[in-house]
Amino acid sequence: MKRTDLLIKRSLRSVYQQRDVNPKEIFIIDDNIKKEKSDEYSPEYHNIKWRVKNFRKEFLKKNFSDGVVPEWYFHTKVLPNKRTPGNSGTG
Repeated sequence: MKRTDLLIKRSLRSVYQQRDVNPKEIFIIDDNIKKEKSDEYSPEYHNIKWRVKNFRKEFLKKNFSDGVVPEWYFHTKVLPNKRTPGNSGTG
């Protein structure tokens, strides 16, 4: 299972199921290695972004009577790791 699969199937599911929290904003840092040092994004970046967007919309729509998830509700942003490429920064 790829890390992106774990992100979607485990991590985001767990975060989106939390209750009694302020669902303002979630940041996902793509720490996949870029093909070329000059590349702005890793090869996986756009896949992560697309999958997160679709998962968020489908998973959270049950929380709203019209099935439309407001942009502010668990707004999830994917960013490239520009500080420590190839490392999660967690130690």
